[in-house]
Amino acid sequence: MGLTPFVNHWGRKRWPRYRGRRAGKQFKSREKHRQHQIGKVYPRPLNREATRTARSRNLLNCVFVPVTAPNITSLSDNQQRVFVPSLLLSNVMSLSPKIDEVRDVVLHADFDLVCITETWLRDHIPENIVAIHGYNLIRRDRINDLHGGVCVYVKDTIKYQVVRDLMN
Repeated sequence: MGLTPFVNHWGRKRWPRYRGRRAGKQFKSREKHRQHQIGKVYPRPLNREATRTARSRNLLNCVFVPVTAPNITSLSDNQQRVFVPSLLLSNVMSLSPKIDEVRDVVLHADFDLVCITETWLRDHIPENIVAIHGYNLIRRDRINDLHGGVCVYVKDTIKYQVVRDLMN
């Protein structure tokens, strides 16, 4: 009994007490009627000029270059039949849970080729889960690693051939 006041005094000196707020009726009634002060916001003085931090350009240094459309009839038959595919490359980091979103983007934008990296697919996942209607799927799944795997969606109207030497 005699040591208790000493221990309490020593404990208070060594470890400070942190008091919280009282949450009783008195505190709540005071808080209801308390007025909070909102600080004033002062505008920038009008006579102060705005300073530019970004680089500017002088339009007087620009030269007008006339652009004419090429005459399509003057092009040869080989030049008129050039096919440039539309391409999407995306790192999806796990294709299976995001296939609905990828499918919507691909079908809406009507890409010719869609290359997906970091598919995180394994060989036990069937192709019909990650298939997109109107596209052929070429995939190379990860074998031992936690991450990896790639796949390419090629539109049905495009003729293609898989080079097996590159699949190893």
